[in-house]
Amino acid sequence: MAERDKQYGTSAFITFLIFPFLGFIRACGRLRAPLCGLTFVLFYALFGYCISFADPRQDSFRIQGEFLSKYVPTFDAAYHQYTSGLEPDLLKIILFWLVGTFTKNPHVYFCIVGFLGAIFAYLTISRILKDYSIKKAWTYIAIVVLLLLVFKPIVIGGVRFWSAMGLASYAAIKVTIDRKYLWLIAFCIVPFMHFSMIAWLPIILIATFANIPQKLLFWSAVSCCLLGTSISGTSYQEAVGNIVTSIGIENESVKGKTSFYTSDAATKEFDKSLTTHIMKVVDYANSAWFLLVVFSLKKIFSKAKRMRKFRLINKVWRIYLFFAAFGYLMTGLSVVGSRYQLFANVFVTLLFTLLLSNGDCSIVRIVKKLIIYKLIILSVPFAQMIYISICGVSHEIFWAPLPYIIAFV
Repeated sequence: MAERDKQYGTSAFITFLIFPFLGFIRACGRLRAPLCGLTFVLFYALFGYCISFADPRQDSFRIQGEFLSKYVPTFDAAYHQYTSGLEPDLLKIILFWLVGTFTKNPHVYFCIVGFLGAIFAYLTISRILKDYSIKKAWTYIAIVVLLLLVFKPIVIGGVRFWSAMGLASYAAIKVTIDRKYLWLIAFCIVPFMHFSMIAWLPIILIATFANIPQKLLFWSAVSCCLLGTSISGTSYQEAVGNIVTSIGIENESVKGKTSFYTSDAATKEFDKSLTTHIMKVVDYANSAWFLLVVFSLKKIFSKAKRMRKFRLINKVWRIYLFFAAFGYLMTGLSVVGSRYQLFANVFVTLLFTLLLSNGDCSIVRIVKKLIIYKLIILSVPFAQMIYISICGVSHEIFWAPLPYIIAFV
């Protein structure tokens, strides 16, 4: 197996050096192979390099303008902009300083952002696939697609959330499943990468150390799903502001963004976009799918003790319910609250991987149906990802050889 992985990874990497997109597609066929992982990370870096900055509505357009116009000569200057409240996040402005020391090419800036975020995105994906034991099944492709839609390359343009989401998701698995508590440090770091992730520190501590009854977790997740799907625009600015103040950070930019994203004004502004209305329909469909999943899996877990790796599966099930409850609660509180579903999306994919590999045919049939329903719902975000990629990235990445892309993009 190791020798086949090495050969497959070598072919994927060589293909990437000639035609990057084809190499990436091939690498996704065996992401547990180290060279496939390297190809995966390098493609995301290249994707960041190829962002075109043509659409003024995208975060990448705004950030490349800031990178070109802001003068950040030293680390002290970057840190001052953060502590003075001019910037809500420290990582973005530090990268302005580091990359700006060598070049003022925004393509290089986004290349580095793509590379850094992709490292932890790949580590998360490979950690999940480590528990996948079925050979030559379409479900492998489905699992990879589900994970690629969590770690969408188009998110690179946002810089801050992309940089933090990979680290946070990998650290969540290492802490809650593998009991590697040193990774709790990551949750002290990610708020400086994206301010909204400060809410994840207490949540990860509760998920790791609190022994919440499973029945309470189940009904809390169901209740939060129904509540989060039906409410919007409720402000939690004061709660977040108190947390920020309690750890000694007083940042006006953070307070301003939090206030806006939890306000009625933001809701009205987002409602002007057709994309918002489409995604609301997708959110309703996802909520219905979630209810189908938890009630179906609840039935499975009533006879789960005969499954292999029962204790691990039960642990992931409990953690998934907890993160889903938190995610849906936050979804109802903010127009951008769906980002708090990240952990739930990661852990349900891990749960599916474990259930598919447990060997029980009846359980595998149920999980396959749930995955098919999810893929049908995700066809809309998948189409959106393709559309944004076509509009927001230089087309050469999809057909041109690597030397041509680097020379002419």
